[in-house]
Amino acid sequence: MRHFLQKLLAIAASTRNSHGFNILTSPEQLTTKEYDFIIAGGGTAGCVLASRLTENTNISVLLVEAGGNNKDFFDSIVPFLASGLAHSPADWNYTTTPQAGFNNRSIAFQRGHVLGGSSSVNFMAYNRGSNDVYERWARMNGDSSWSWEKLEKYYLKHSRLVAPSDGRDYADEVIASAHGDGPVEVSVAGELFELDYRVVNASKEMRGRFAFNRDLNAGDFVGLSWIQSSIGDSKRSSSATAYLDGLAAGEEDRGKLDVLIDTQVLRLVQTGMSEGKPEFKNVEIAQSASDTPITLTGRKEIILSAGVIGTPKILMLSGIGPASLLTSLNIPVIIDNPSVGQNLTDHPLNIMYYTVKKNTTVDRILQNQTVFAEALQQWNETGKGPMSNTASNTIAFQKLPADSPAWTQVNADPAAGKLSGNTELLFGVSLLILQKKGDIPAPPSGNYLTILGVLVSPTSRGNLTLNSTSPFASPLINPSYLTTSFDNLAILQTFRDTSTFLNSSVFSGYIDGPYGPLADVDMSSDEQMLAYARKWSVTINHGVGTAKMSAKGDIWGVTDPDLGVKGTRGVRVVDASVFPEIPECHTMAPVYIVAERGAAVILEAHGL
Repeated sequence: MRHFLQKLLAIAASTRNSHGFNILTSPEQLTTKEYDFIIAGGGTAGCVLASRLTENTNISVLLVEAGGNNKDFFDSIVPFLASGLAHSPADWNYTTTPQAGFNNRSIAFQRGHVLGGSSSVNFMAYNRGSNDVYERWARMNGDSSWSWEKLEKYYLKHSRLVAPSDGRDYADEVIASAHGDGPVEVSVAGELFELDYRVVNASKEMRGRFAFNRDLNAGDFVGLSWIQSSIGDSKRSSSATAYLDGLAAGEEDRGKLDVLIDTQVLRLVQTGMSEGKPEFKNVEIAQSASDTPITLTGRKEIILSAGVIGTPKILMLSGIGPASLLTSLNIPVIIDNPSVGQNLTDHPLNIMYYTVKKNTTVDRILQNQTVFAEALQQWNETGKGPMSNTASNTIAFQKLPADSPAWTQVNADPAAGKLSGNTELLFGVSLLILQKKGDIPAPPSGNYLTILGVLVSPTSRGNLTLNSTSPFASPLINPSYLTTSFDNLAILQTFRDTSTFLNSSVFSGYIDGPYGPLADVDMSSDEQMLAYARKWSVTINHGVGTAKMSAKGDIWGVTDPDLGVKGTRGVRVVDASVFPEIPECHTMAPVYIVAERGAAVILEAHGL
């Protein structure tokens, strides 16, 4: 064991490279307390904003990140090791309140507590979502600038296709013309396995609701496809690596950028009134509850990019939120906005395991330390092998069947449109452990297939609220999973679709049968399937919507279409909390799109 750990640490050291700019680890290292822009949160959106705003040589930006340096987390570099980031210092380690739809279980709610945010800790699935997602946003906001036609340029600006690590010809796995030339590297799987070919072949054989879709990122997000992930050169491509690496402090052709890590933005501080509205130019920061807060000034704007949890929390601690809640905590009310912290929406995930008859999975890597070390050494020396992969190489998004009883529970399809699905299936080439506490235990031997059934058009809505005035206390997170009849009936379809798919002739002789508690479930019994889902489901960590956008002038919602906080001056929100509805896909790429648009809006607003 000691030799194994020494080898692992040596490999980790060999992969590190220095940032091209100085990262500050203490507020004492700041040489000024005034910047043009202060960004609260160095996550997926925050790094984009810091990079884009400082393309103007006259601009100064301070990016404040509560977590540490992404370069210090080896599991954040190697794609295969992503699961090791949960419950680590790179995770906020949040838990939900007891969830009625999950048998009153509290579950882990992972959020990135590290430079790059959740793009540094997630499983790297890169889905930009269907065109319909953004068309619905535009309708809800009463603003055509949120339509796909207007947003497409921001999609093309932030990412680009790169070759998979095995160097194969991948032309038939993507539609190259549907991709851009931005800094985030996107690739198909670095190594394919027998399961992957079987999944795709079954899709092409079965067609119908399982029909093959060559590239979901071309805009139609219904069908089964090769998964695309934010991986380049066999390493994770995060917001931090894509947008910050290589920027040099003091470059003549770039504005001033300071990145302060291990430091929280505590609250906004009102500095006056402007056009009859409270104006916020100051923020308070600190590294611990025992520190004396330090006040900093953003001359032009304060930008909240602290995410679906952090952003509404900062707003409420600043006196912007539901008056009844703020008053009960003795927080002076500056703006009574009942929408702050509401509309929390997430994708619940149903875990299904199957035993596989063939030794063609990657389970041995997880079961044997020697095999693990060998695979890691292969990755370090060649950039090839299973360590260059994420947890899944194939993915499917599906509409519910026309005769699904779930349709009787809604007036209209809760998905954005015909190009968006209601459910998702992910196919993992091993037994995947998603939450270390409460998961089905990993067996010491054997070969397994994991299918994750995800509800991507949920109708359940939750909320986030404070239970303390301390900025260092976790808020109460209540996603309200599986609390509507539609959601309960829709999650059952993931069982049926899994069973139907694995009964394809393509899987004959490959699948042995269900593993673990799933083996005791009668797949013809709605009652048994729902009981299983309530006992074992978790989250795929796609929370959005707690600072929801709405049309300018609407009395509900938190942000206007220009991302400004309603009723304020000097404050903008740019992160997943502004999503008016949850996209029917993994949410990282939509955050990049919002961040690129946010940067453009801010620059235009200030004539920069």
